[in-house]
Amino acid sequence: MEKQHDEQFCRPVYLEDMRALVSVYRSGNQTNMHDQQSVSLAANAVQADFGIPLAILQQDQQIIGFARAVCVEGRSIEIHTCFDQKSVDNISKRKLVLFSEEIFKQNFGDLCEAKRLAIDISNLVRWINQWN
Repeated sequence: MEKQHDEQFCRPVYLEDMRALVSVYRSGNQTNMHDQQSVSLAANAVQADFGIPLAILQQDQQIIGFARAVCVEGRSIEIHTCFDQKSVDNISKRKLVLFSEEIFKQNFGDLCEAKRLAIDISNLVRWINQWN
């Protein structure tokens, strides 16, 4: 079945997506789904809030956003999103979050420890910053 032109859809993140995700992260608006605050990033280096990417939102073969697991203050794990400057409606944002929550449960389970995730995020961020 062919996808309609301009249709937005979610899919899991693949390693080959990392450069595009870093680009969206650096130029996009990030939203914490719990408090709905948007933050623009100007820094070049990827920081710990890059998290572990779980799912992307794609349109016309372009990644326009992604969701990731973020360790908050070493105590809790939250799903945060980041979008490029294109407008993304709230329904698509919510679908991305729900899709990434399922991916998180499948890969990490319900008992994922925040401290362990923080270590994994630190390792990923270090790796990304080395090749960027």
